[in-house]
Amino acid sequence: MNNKYIVGFVVFLIYILPSTKWWYLSQSYHVGVPLIRLIAIFCSILFVCICILAFALGVLWPIARKLPHGEIIARTLIITPIIIGVVRAIKNLFIEGVALPLAVRIGLVIVSILLSYLFALGIQSKLGQTALRAPIFKRAALAFVGGFLIFHLSGFIQRPIFEVAPSLTIFNVDNISALGVKNRNVLFLVLDELSVEGSKNLESTIKQFDLPYRMEVINAPTNATIQAIPTLLTGVEHHDMHVCGSTTICGKAQKLDFSKLILFDKNTDVVGIYHPYCSINGLRSCFASNAFFRTPVVDFFCSVLNFQSFGSAILPCIEKIGTMQERTLTMVNSVNQMPFWEQGGLLYIHLPIPHPWLENHAAKGAREALDIHYQEKIVLASDVIKDLLNRLTIRFGNDFIFVITTDHSLRTDLWCKSTFACAHPNPTYSYDIPFIVISPTLKADAAFPKSQLEIFKR
Repeated sequence: MNNKYIVGFVVFLIYILPSTKWWYLSQSYHVGVPLIRLIAIFCSILFVCICILAFALGVLWPIARKLPHGEIIARTLIITPIIIGVVRAIKNLFIEGVALPLAVRIGLVIVSILLSYLFALGIQSKLGQTALRAPIFKRAALAFVGGFLIFHLSGFIQRPIFEVAPSLTIFNVDNISALGVKNRNVLFLVLDELSVEGSKNLESTIKQFDLPYRMEVINAPTNATIQAIPTLLTGVEHHDMHVCGSTTICGKAQKLDFSKLILFDKNTDVVGIYHPYCSINGLRSCFASNAFFRTPVVDFFCSVLNFQSFGSAILPCIEKIGTMQERTLTMVNSVNQMPFWEQGGLLYIHLPIPHPWLENHAAKGAREALDIHYQEKIVLASDVIKDLLNRLTIRFGNDFIFVITTDHSLRTDLWCKSTFACAHPNPTYSYDIPFIVISPTLKADAAFPKSQLEIFKR
């Protein structure tokens, strides 16, 4: 086979491999796409891309080299993907190589940069430049290619890859039931990114039902959903977590597999988003919403091949306004279909409100005021709470307890810097979150948790 085809294929692999794993993990963990389907999609896309690559190298490449400055342009087109691939690899190394000492990670980055430089020079020699035909440069190029492929295909040096995740009991509602007179029916609502101030705006809706309720401020030790939900469910702090499997997240000294979580009570229904809730064994019923609006094929082109740079002109890489609204309503409809309403027990709900919706920012291309945007999502959350309280009182009378809380507070420090317009340009993040309990039999002297860690603690 002609050397240029081998070089072109290797460069293509270097370009896509660093992001391919993230694509696989996001689609399998957050969306729930089966591995066999993702493999089939990847192989199909790879075949099409190889055909296009072969055509480009066989037909377009000779033409391009005859144009003015064509040689320089052609070499630039080859070397640019290599540099992008190395940059992605370095980024992944710092994210996933969390267990490696900092000095080792920095050393690997430096070696990668040097080898990639030698490899790029080696490619130039293959394309016509004769200055670097010495065997040492060829060996260095091969070493870089081999190391790069092994690095990615072996799991990006994942420390926890052979470590077994512990089996942890979740949804222990004894502490929650004790807040009332041993209520048998518990509805637990997690509103994503609900701030303490935002929760106060829900109070007018709650008061309409003339039911005993209590609002407290408790501590949440984390500030991201990927860590906050595992912390809430297990009563164990999780930090620096990242997705490392279809049902698994990993950190410096922790690993949590949703398929190994143990239910406290089998009469449990779940409606959730972002995490693979339906992988939890023994659930009576479950609905996990797609956390991404793009199909696996579109997501591959947008994220792995970087088509999002072209906006929505070629592919729907940008989320359209109304997508999150539709997703939320689908989840609410699923809540209404849960066996909980007939059989009681526990219904756990995790909704993507009042979390700021980035679709507005992407579609409008301008900074929307965060306070106005967030208040709109609070109104939507109030409507959901009103509907749930209506159903609870009609179905269960006095025998229910309704808990409203959040995974973490509103990240004004993040949104004000990156996406939304804010009155205060440098806000600070608060680790305080609301914890609201509504029940006809709520005890006046009930001992509320002081921390998110204590909510489901055994």
